[in-house]
Amino acid sequence: MGVSSDPNQQDGSDEQQRRSEIYTYEAPWHIYAMNWSVRKDKKYRLAIASLLEQYPNRVEIVQLDDSNGEIRSDPKLSFEHPYPPTKVIFIPDKECQKPDLIATSSDYLRIWRVASDNSRVEIKSLLNNNRNSEFSGPLTSFDWNEAEPRRIGTSSIDTTCTIWDIERETVDTQLIAHDKEVYDIAWGGVGVFASVSADGSVRVFDLRDKEHSTIIYESSEPDTPLVRLGWNKQDPRYMATIIMDSAKVVVLDIRFPTLPVVELQRHQASVNAIAWAPHSSCHICTAGDDSQALIWDLSSMGQPIEGGLDPILAYTAGAEIEQLQWSSSQPDWVAIAFSNKLQILRLSEEATTLDARQLEQLLADFKWDDEMHNYCRGKRPFLGGWHWIVEGVINVYDVKLAILVYIEEDFFCHIKCILEFFPKLLKQSGMFNLLVRKFAQ
Repeated sequence: MGVSSDPNQQDGSDEQQRRSEIYTYEAPWHIYAMNWSVRKDKKYRLAIASLLEQYPNRVEIVQLDDSNGEIRSDPKLSFEHPYPPTKVIFIPDKECQKPDLIATSSDYLRIWRVASDNSRVEIKSLLNNNRNSEFSGPLTSFDWNEAEPRRIGTSSIDTTCTIWDIERETVDTQLIAHDKEVYDIAWGGVGVFASVSADGSVRVFDLRDKEHSTIIYESSEPDTPLVRLGWNKQDPRYMATIIMDSAKVVVLDIRFPTLPVVELQRHQASVNAIAWAPHSSCHICTAGDDSQALIWDLSSMGQPIEGGLDPILAYTAGAEIEQLQWSSSQPDWVAIAFSNKLQILRLSEEATTLDARQLEQLLADFKWDDEMHNYCRGKRPFLGGWHWIVEGVINVYDVKLAILVYIEEDFFCHIKCILEFFPKLLKQSGMFNLLVRKFAQ
């Protein structure tokens, strides 16, 4: 199917233009599962999987060619999959020391091998722990242990979590984890994992003591399912969970069970996906049916914030966002999936915060001319769909956007709109009067 960079980009021959902030790939089917590759030798590579109401489904491996801004699918690396995969993950092997493997979950856990010459993808293992029955409980999710890549943990609607040794293709252990269906699982270390369930609880398990688990959180309303779980790899004290059909994300501190440390409540519809930043202990991205992907700074969590915490970045997609992944090998890239589209979004490389004095100097040095006008229009100096909405923080993109906003009559046509982007700093520092004077010239 078609491959395109962001349609607002102009002059594809220009090197700076080719370094787009948004790239889009259109699949021939609805995308559900998605994952970034972490291998150093396979930059900008993702796996995407279909959601089709039929037995045969598809998995594709796609890759961004950053020299021309195209996301390409190689037919040799597209393969049929039984049932829609509920999750797909590349092996966590940044140093390229292991075979190039992909795991998928649906009726069973499957391990696939990508040939070293990229000529094909073939099945390596089909892992089934229920050989005595013709049918098995579908796997809702799984997680690959980054600290010990031979281990994969799966969750199932049969209330169990199963820990596999994929090298020996045997079960390490199987636990009855919850009272109802288990919807997600996440590793927090070598032998520690957590799971969420239709019973409304988050439970933590230590493989050194398989007889016991710790309930970290239970839904305030009985039997309200928790459907997704994300464990902060940079600070394992924190995890986040999604409540079914809720616009709220609950962030937990495992040192203080039962009570959320913060609740993220700025989505306008159900949240579908969460991803902790791979390079920061205090940032998380959320996405949902309101077509919004929001990035939050949680460094102030635990402190009382009037009206609740606001996100620092927001992106609006073309439809409900069903999947979200933050690249651990290129942490300035986030991928989202909605409808049949995969989009990869580049965060700012230049998001340096400016204080009031620096802003005043920037404006004093700014000279308006046609060249700068065209730069603002053509180069899209703002974050390509990501919008700073944090109060009290301004960077160079904000200033350029404010200028762009002012001159784009078909977009906004009044200086007051600048206050919507950074009200506190402008009001407190007198910058608003300076901006008015500057733009009035």
